[in-house]
Formats: sequence, structure tokens, C-alpha cells
Amino acid sequence: MKEFTHIAGTFLIKADGSFLNGAGLEPGEDKTVTVPKTLIDGGKRVPYVSAQAWKRWLRNTAIEENGWPPSELRAIGLSVRGTSNKISGELNPV
Repeated sequence: MKEFTHIAGTFLIKADGSFLNGAGLEPGEDKTVTVPKTLIDGGKRVPYVSAQAWKRWLRNTAIEENGWPPSELRAIGLSVRGTSNKISGELNPV
């Protein structure tokens, strides 16, 4: 039996009238029109939310619903050039 190295998951958020994660501007569109990110699943085009947008939504929701003070995000890793390549909050997630 093979050892698992990754787990991928999908879940659905019903979010009528919201714009969770835009793909940017359509070519030729004005700067007030954005399009949602989509993928093709079974021949149908469906919207999706990036992992970064999901983590931000989860963080903000946890702070709001629990009344926690938001921790400052700070650099915890630096690249060879000296710029930050990782950021983290100060809260212990456990």
C-alpha cells in the first residue's frame, strides 16, 4: 500500500452576491469590471477560491466570531535577497 503524501479537499460556500476571489480584469474591460476565477469541472465552468483567499477569510472570521484581537503579521523568513518570503501572525494556532 502506498503512503499518502498529500490530501486535497473541496467544499462549497453558498455566497450569493459576493466576490470572494477575483481573477482580475478581462482584456479590454474597464477597470471597474472584474471576473471570478473559474475552473472546468465535468465540462462546466465553476468558480473557485484560492488557498490564500480562503486562509484570509478563515482568519478574519475566527477573529470576528471569537472576539480575538488580531495579531500583527510579520516576516518569519527571508529570501536570499533579504526580502520576506514567509509571514505569520503571533497567535498560537493550537
